[in-house]
Amino acid sequence: MANSQLRELLDKGTRKFDLPFDNEEPIDITERFFEDCSKLALGEVVRYDSFTLGEAMSAVELMDEKMDIGMKRVTRQMGLDESRSMGLYESNYAEQLTIYDGTLCSFVTWLEGSCIGQTLWTNVLLTEPDRVLYEEHPVFACLAHGFFHIVMLVKSVIQNASVYEEEDFNPHLPFPCNSRYSLHEVLQLMKDVELELVSKAEKPDHASLKVVILSLSSRIAFMRLFLVTITHLVPPRRVECPDQDPLQLPPLDAVGFIANLDAAAGTSSKLMFLSSKFLETSLNEGAPRPEGVEQDGDFSWLVAFEPEYNRKYLPSTFPRKIEILPREKALPHLHRIACKIHFIVTQLPNNLLDSASLVEFMKWFSYDDSCVLTRSILQMVVYPLDDNVLGTQPTALLVERSIRNMVFPLALVPHTPLYDNEECRKVVEDFTMNTTRVMLSLYQNFGFNLARQRDKLVVIMEEMNELHEDACRADAVCRQIVSVHNKWVFFLKMGNFGNKEEL
Repeated sequence: MANSQLRELLDKGTRKFDLPFDNEEPIDITERFFEDCSKLALGEVVRYDSFTLGEAMSAVELMDEKMDIGMKRVTRQMGLDESRSMGLYESNYAEQLTIYDGTLCSFVTWLEGSCIGQTLWTNVLLTEPDRVLYEEHPVFACLAHGFFHIVMLVKSVIQNASVYEEEDFNPHLPFPCNSRYSLHEVLQLMKDVELELVSKAEKPDHASLKVVILSLSSRIAFMRLFLVTITHLVPPRRVECPDQDPLQLPPLDAVGFIANLDAAAGTSSKLMFLSSKFLETSLNEGAPRPEGVEQDGDFSWLVAFEPEYNRKYLPSTFPRKIEILPREKALPHLHRIACKIHFIVTQLPNNLLDSASLVEFMKWFSYDDSCVLTRSILQMVVYPLDDNVLGTQPTALLVERSIRNMVFPLALVPHTPLYDNEECRKVVEDFTMNTTRVMLSLYQNFGFNLARQRDKLVVIMEEMNELHEDACRADAVCRQIVSVHNKWVFFLKMGNFGNKEEL
């Protein structure tokens, strides 16, 4: 909108309201506004051609207080050194527990599509893991280095599954971040700290702190088991090259990889048990909020969190301030993630009879409160490398089983004239190949969020309509061939198979 048009529009509005436009003092028009709005009929909207609905929504967004982030000057120094000088490493067990839970809340918020610079990396311990040494503070070293590997692993899983959209997940890392410990070393470090905390909790002089120490140990155990479970289910990353971009993850080494569902079932069941008690122990044993702070907010009341720390990496626009999920919402969400992973590893093997059973499993898994991470894990488990289910069974075999179970065509029955006929076999193979391609698209479609699924399903339905025509052509060829063999009673229904799959 041009400045002259905007000025004219504002002049009209001020004359209508009898308000002095050039008055320097702010004027409260709240009562007048609601009074005039009450006179509007239901569904009536007053608008100008030069001020569209999209511009109106932009104006509403700009007036929101959250849009002020980045516009308020911050003069204080922020970072790990400043937090340590304020007593970060001298935190008691209750404060350490709450720092862990606040980090888990930030992690869930990141999984919901927010920027990592305004969620997880507002914890200054996570932005520079190499400076958080095990010798100086073992508990915080587990947090820093453990979450480094969690972030890299989750980012790798979601990006390689390729079933996310911009509203689902933000994979951008504003700056490189490294850990001096490998994944194996971090897992061992976390295991040692767990055992040390458990043994410390059993000592008589720590009797009053036993519950909070065990709760802190359970957070470290959850992070360790989370990493172990995902490594059982997705292919490992290749060894990093020295000249590789630190912001880019190395590709997966999926050749010959098969998900270890039995091992993942054991670790995921422990994840479910640990996460089921998180909310109760966090509220009862964690550090209380300061006086006057009623909600968790951005956890800036904890010395480890600096919400403005990554402001310089935000885009030069009007970024909205991210609302970190409170513990009452985020910690139960972690439990749901654990339950969904356990459901994958225990129920998937029972739903691989044919393509129809796999479709039903993936469809209802997607509908039932799944998130981008669990949907991505399912995609990586089912198809770790190519079109082989679990890396071993070709999808075409599942499609053939579905055809046999639904219509039992003689073209797929050995020692029949159709099965032995080269022309018929070629037609059936082409139809099976085309069906397999469509089914692969359908399986992948169930990895997206529900809104995107509906959009992509339109294209898949069109492809299924073409499959129906292919089935009719194959049916005609087979009927022509079988008519030569009058002694065979034949009724081929590939066209009906196309109809059923389309519905």
